[in-house]
Amino acid sequence: MNVPLTGGASISARTRTPSIWLSRLAELLVAALSTDDSEPVGFARYSGQRQRIRFNLATVLRRLYQFPEFKDDFAHGSDTGFLFDLESPPRGTTSKMGGRLLPGSEAKTTAALERLHQAIAREIDTVLQSAPLQSLVIPSSNQALELFARNLNVPLYPSPGIAAVVPVGFAAPSRKAAEQEKDVARVLSAIETVDGRDWLERLLKGIENYLRHEDLDNDEIQPILASIRMQRGQPGS
Repeated sequence: MNVPLTGGASISARTRTPSIWLSRLAELLVAALSTDDSEPVGFARYSGQRQRIRFNLATVLRRLYQFPEFKDDFAHGSDTGFLFDLESPPRGTTSKMGGRLLPGSEAKTTAALERLHQAIAREIDTVLQSAPLQSLVIPSSNQALELFARNLNVPLYPSPGIAAVVPVGFAAPSRKAAEQEKDVARVLSAIETVDGRDWLERLLKGIENYLRHEDLDNDEIQPILASIRMQRGQPGS
């Protein structure tokens, strides 16, 4: 339920957690990668002249968007769409989702992703039937780094000639090795102190720029900045 805003705060309680319908999307992608005559759809293409393989996602996505099932199943609605039980975030904030599957679709998602994996592998195998695999690999990592640097037009700095590995111990010297093997975890804590006079103003300037980019008015931005400045004098801030 939603409680009307009567003061300085609001409460929103969800009955269901937002989720994604990944299984249906994977099923439709498998259909977009399949044809009746078992011919490649153009997702992968091999260039013998340049000795490289290219993946054309636009071809698959174009087929996907033309499916009537895609338009019907992913239309915005209470029982359709890719995102379920999604609430728009408050103004000036951003929400991210995607880590929870639609309840009840876990088994279908696993099966659909396996079929998608097989469809992509089948497409690549069909395209590479006459291509030597040796032409698609680079003999050494040094050659690969040199090729990347040349294509990106960036300098390639030499790697250090000597690498030193320094052992670090966290357990007390009096403890035996057999006792340390039973440890579940070790916790490290540290406090970083930054010596700077204008760090707060630089932080506030970045926050102000972001809030203005989100179309907040100056009357809304200034109280936020003032609240952060007040917290500067609190212990542990």
